[in-house]
Amino acid sequence: MSSLLSISNLISGKTDINSLLKQETSSSASLSDSASSSLLLKQILAQLSSLNEELALIKKENTQLSQQLAHNEEIKTFAQTENPAKILRFSVNGYSVLDTCKTIYFSIPDEDGSFLCTADREYYSDGNTRKETFYMLFTRTGKNSYDAAVSVIQDYLNEFSFVYQLSQKKSISAQRTGNLVSIIIDEPVWKLDLLITL
Repeated sequence: MSSLLSISNLISGKTDINSLLKQETSSSASLSDSASSSLLLKQILAQLSSLNEELALIKKENTQLSQQLAHNEEIKTFAQTENPAKILRFSVNGYSVLDTCKTIYFSIPDEDGSFLCTADREYYSDGNTRKETFYMLFTRTGKNSYDAAVSVIQDYLNEFSFVYQLSQKKSISAQRTGNLVSIIIDEPVWKLDLLITL
């Protein structure tokens, strides 16, 4: 009986084992010691089983929470360190195309260093608010050089869009210096300054 009392002292406050022991004391006059101890042991085992189930559920919930927090931290870390690419400058004839970009995404560079940049634009033209999405594929051609291909999807055709005009150019070259990639086009009536940080 002393060992049962020790168990109850260890987990008091968590279960009703102390009350079970008090019940056993009051009912011992009507039951034999053996029957009383057997009944008490069954009740204590039932309480311990219930406690183990509760602890297992809490452990499972804590594990799921830890996994979710770790996943969120991985996403945050990836966004901050793995792919910090962004457009620093994007202007044509002094007009900031970058200011009209609502969302900009970069792919993770391929093994050869090639990458894709895409963005959604919203801008004002001919008295209307226009929308378009452009894609710029930078294909590595040398240690510090790329060929750039531009395509654009518009809500409806607007040939006055500077991005549309850029997509019509046959050959676009980009240069890399350190972590910066630049495209500079200096034509008499069409001047582009694009700067990307990788």
